[in-house]
Amino acid sequence: MARREFSAEFRTFINKNINSIEQIEVLLILHANPDRAWTIDEISAIMRSTPNSIRSRLEALAARKLSAEVLGEGYRYAASGRLHTMVEMLAEEYGLRRFSVIELVFSRPDAARTFADAFRLRDEEEED
Repeated sequence: MARREFSAEFRTFINKNINSIEQIEVLLILHANPDRAWTIDEISAIMRSTPNSIRSRLEALAARKLSAEVLGEGYRYAASGRLHTMVEMLAEEYGLRRFSVIELVFSRPDAARTFADAFRLRDEEEED
């Protein structure tokens, strides 16, 4: 059976919005219970991670409009429109092909390397 590839749109979503597996799992907790606000400590206990790590994941998700802070309550799922569709796809793919999703997250282009390579290519072109 041939391996099914992820769509370009899904790959772009992962590259722009997801930095770690922990971030995926935090997002999926929020997604599974969209009407509930979660505290950092609650998610930290579920994930067995440090509150500081969870806080940084939630803040990153909020910056990307995937979660929202509810003052005095915690964080809630906030994706809508196309972002929500991509999170739905993430939930499905992570459930079905977890290791393929993990591979996608870790195979993302390194921004610093891409930036450096752009200059290297430019220098090589000037030498010709």
